[in-house]
Amino acid sequence: MSTQEQNLAQEQELNRDAIKNPNEAWVEFETPVTFGGQTHKGTTVRKPGAIALAGVSLQDLYRSDVNTFFKVIPLCTSPSIPKEVLMTTTDPVDLAQMGGHIVYFLQPKSLRETIDSQQSMM
Repeated sequence: MSTQEQNLAQEQELNRDAIKNPNEAWVEFETPVTFGGQTHKGTTVRKPGAIALAGVSLQDLYRSDVNTFFKVIPLCTSPSIPKEVLMTTTDPVDLAQMGGHIVYFLQPKSLRETIDSQQSMM
């Protein structure tokens, strides 16, 4: 990676932090994935809306059911990760990270604050 690319990446990270949306999280992949003709090193996970949750059980999401993650994650990521990529080439660690953020976003704000404060003490 050239110095210019490193500087650009650092600026992008600073910009992301400065305008951080509490209903979005950046997930950097353990193993980059390729789809749409590009290799992706990470994705933004958004809080799922009603359309993304249609036809799935919230209980299955809370239990971290992998098949449910396969349905919801493509609707909550940017760039959108195709279901086929999730099923075939995504590192299980990355799948768990994305799913974990979705479950976190579905918690009440009071619980999210408790989770955040506990994580900051670690």
